[in-house]
This record gives sequence, C-alpha cells and structure tokens, in this order.
Amino acid sequence: MTIAIILAGGSGSRMGLDIPKQFIHIKATNARLDGHKLQALGWKPAYDIRGGIERTIQILRSLQ
Repeated sequence: MTIAIILAGGSGSRMGLDIPKQFIHIKATNARLDGHKLQALGWKPAYDIRGGIERTIQILRSLQ
C-alpha cells in the first residue's frame, strides 16, 4: 500500500492516482531506513506508518 493511498483513506478523500510510468522505477523508492541500531539501544516506534499518518491527520485537523 502506498503512502498516497493511506493518506487518501485517512483523510476521507476520494482521489484517483495517476502516476506517470517514468516515475514508477525510481531508485529512491527502494531506499529504506534501517532501525536495527536504534532498536538495539532500546528504541521502539510509537506508531507504524499507517498509525503515524492517521495521528498526523488528527493533529492537523485539531489545529483548524
């Protein structure tokens, strides 16, 4: 599931995605952070990606 789809669902938006083919295979999309060293120090994420986005949307809505 892409971040755009998670954002659309979390915000209640009904949007369509039109991604040009030249953007589908960008090397940067395969880049990921490795949290093993942080986890070895005892760090744990407070949210997964979906939960973090949903929480951010809640915060932004509360500011309006």
